Order: sequence, then structure tokens, then C-alpha cells
Amino acid sequence: MVKVTPVEDAKESFKEILPKIPDRYTRKIKKAKWKEAATSEEAEALWRAKVLEAAERKRRKAGLEKVSEEEWRNLAANLGSKRIKESLEGRIDKWAANWRPYAEALASAELPPRSADPEENIERRVKPVVKTLVQKKKEILGEGT
Repeated sequence: MVKVTPVEDAKESFKEILPKIPDRYTRKIKKAKWKEAATSEEAEALWRAKVLEAAERKRRKAGLEKVSEEEWRNLAANLGSKRIKESLEGRIDKWAANWRPYAEALASAELPPRSADPEENIERRVKPVVKTLVQKKKEILGEGT
């Protein structure tokens, strides 16, 4: 028989160690060498296999079904709202650098004047905008046209 700590005891132990976790996490992150392993062909193959397995077993759907609308709303409102500002503030310059080539491509796109016909506007104005963005993304990713 396997000796298992009672759940309530494990919970109390976890509460005791919890204050130490952020500093330990930061120390480990500073030492981590992750990129070479994460970008290897083996890692890519494993990731693909696990994503396919999860999709075949409908794990996403099963996981989502375990969370109620109320639970999601509470976590999103109470936890997400606290984290989103901090997360975004530190990434404004990166966002601007990533958006710049798309903004420049859009600014250089020539569009005909609007017409009274919405379908015509879709064909003549909306589709060229989408095409411009798709071409720019392919160019950035090195995929050509």
C-alpha cells in the first residue's frame, strides 16, 4: 500500500510553503536554459503529438465543461482584471514594434472611395485590406506570397 498524506494535511503544508514560491520561481527562471530544447525538432514533434491526442480525446471540451460560467466570470473579473494592466504595461514597446510593419503596410495601401453599395465596399475596400495584412504577415514569417 502506498502511504499518502491526508489531503487536509497536504493542503496545510502547501499553505505554509506558498509564501516562498515566488522567490524560488524567480531563482529557477534566472537559471533556466529553455530555448534550445523547446525549439528542437523533438520538442516540436512531441507538442504536435500531444495537441493531436488532446484534440482526439476532446480534452479541451471536457476541461471547459468542468468550469461554470459563474466560476469563470469570478476569476476573470477578480484575478484577470488585476493582472491585465501590469502585463500590458510591460509590453507596450514590443506591441508597437510588432504592429509597426502592419500599420505601415496599411498606410501605403490605396483604396478606392466608398460607394453606396456595401457589397461593393467589401470587394473593393475590405478585401484589399485583409489581403494587405495577410501578405505582410507572410512576409514577416518568411513564407513569401
